[in-house]
Amino acid sequence: MNGKDRKEREINEKLGRAFEHATPSLNPSALFTEGEKKGEILMMKEGRKRKNNLITFAASIAAALILLVGIGTGIYGYESYAVASTVSLDVNPSVELKVNKAGKVLDANALNEDGQTVLGSMEEKLKGVHVEVAVNALVGSMVKNGFVSDTANSILVSVNSKSEKNGAELTERLSKELNALFAGSNFEGAVLTQSVTSNSELKALADRYGISLGKARFIYQIITQNTRYTFEELVDLSINELNLLRGVQLDGVDVSGTASDKDYVGTEVAKETALAHAGISADQISRFEIEMGYEKGVMVYEIEFNHDGYEYEYDVNAQTGEILKSEKDKDEDNENRESDSDVQGTLLTKEQAMAAALAHAGLSKQDVEKIGGKKDKDDGRTLYEIEFTAGGYKYEYEVDAVTGEIVKYSKEQYDDGNSATDKSAGTAINKAQAKAIALAHAGLTGKDVEGFECKLDSENGVKVFELEFHYGALEYEYDINAANGTIIKHEKEGMRDNDKADVLPSEDRIGREQVQNIALKHAGLSYANDMEIELYEENGKAVYEVSFRLDLVEFEYVIDAKSGEVLRVEKEIDD
Repeated sequence: MNGKDRKEREINEKLGRAFEHATPSLNPSALFTEGEKKGEILMMKEGRKRKNNLITFAASIAAALILLVGIGTGIYGYESYAVASTVSLDVNPSVELKVNKAGKVLDANALNEDGQTVLGSMEEKLKGVHVEVAVNALVGSMVKNGFVSDTANSILVSVNSKSEKNGAELTERLSKELNALFAGSNFEGAVLTQSVTSNSELKALADRYGISLGKARFIYQIITQNTRYTFEELVDLSINELNLLRGVQLDGVDVSGTASDKDYVGTEVAKETALAHAGISADQISRFEIEMGYEKGVMVYEIEFNHDGYEYEYDVNAQTGEILKSEKDKDEDNENRESDSDVQGTLLTKEQAMAAALAHAGLSKQDVEKIGGKKDKDDGRTLYEIEFTAGGYKYEYEVDAVTGEIVKYSKEQYDDGNSATDKSAGTAINKAQAKAIALAHAGLTGKDVEGFECKLDSENGVKVFELEFHYGALEYEYDINAANGTIIKHEKEGMRDNDKADVLPSEDRIGREQVQNIALKHAGLSYANDMEIELYEENGKAVYEVSFRLDLVEFEYVIDAKSGEVLRVEKEIDD
């Protein structure tokens, strides 16, 4: 053993003895057991009140750190100042530790406001201590400040190391350390650990949204597995919420424990709510699936089940138990269902179909704000498609034109722009008023137009309502000043496509999801933002135009609607 190694061993022995003097055991289980003997339990399960044993643990760690700083000054000169690994802890608070090759903390930084609360006065005290001790101290502070509890129990630990081997070893050590910590607590923790390799894409996302590289990778993994979510949608969620959403095992993420759903009504309540709404008992259904989802800023239980030849879908607000969406559709896979062609008889009138839909919704015609309907054919079956809005919800129904049977229905929260709360800061008009201004200028009424869209945006510091709608073969676009209702810009042009153009029968062209996958694969991406797909005719050929963005790069593809061949690609940097 050379002189340097001997000296380092002596230093580590001193460090160990000093820490033992400050707190008798590094075993979190022992600390918890002792705390419980004194009546200082971590959490009362019934009242969910945080108690003192992890707080006591955090205080013991802090006391040890103060002592370590004193002897650490002499030790520190023997350690390298080079950063070998970066360790991030994410809950909602995010804290980052810079660690050297010897596993000592060189620097501790809070990445958000909650992280600063967790770090508190420990920033300097953590320098020079082993990373396991630092992680324990930070988790203790997270418990003390209420960020980790039995209702939000998930912690993400990410290690970005210059050495893949050292990074893997450090990740494993920290995983064992945190699992041991939770093993002695009064609630189960959910520990997620991952090794992270920085790349330009992840770093750009982390910098853009002000989050750790570890959280950026975790979200990226989720949206890769579930493409209906965007990065921007999920970036503000806590690790516990993301853990509930992830659904499947993510590549390179080790998970122990289960994410807590104690802040929500629970799967059983959500199931009972959906079945009661459908008028079906649990023993009548042939299939049942439920999972956590995230829709329009709300955590929801997504429920599917089958009964009597129909498939039901529900979204139930996970916090309130309110039904946000409900759909019923015929089950195409059920071979026992009576064939539509067997049903004969006199057709109902549109008014009768509307009455059937309203009765099913428990509404009268006086309750609805607007209602419309049209007759259509689906697989040889004549249906009425009925739509109406009432009480902040949009209802869509398909009613059998012979029997009056409700074939399919849906109910979703609806923003019609008429409520007083629709006005945003800096605006004098709401969406409904902006719509009225645009329609009056175009010489049209609300009944005339289709595909109406309106969103509030900001251009050169001015808040603007951007509106789009269709009338016949014409497409209208308006920009209206939200402060005074002035029309800033308006355009009217022939539509290339409203997806009804008979450029190619639907059965002869590839679907939109396939088109999206073709474009992303060609671009070498697994996901993108602001995806838009349009079908139109170009030189007598049906093509899809696909546009999307990733960070500052905008992509535009033209793809043959029949063969899927990429005909044209454009890519540019958005300055």
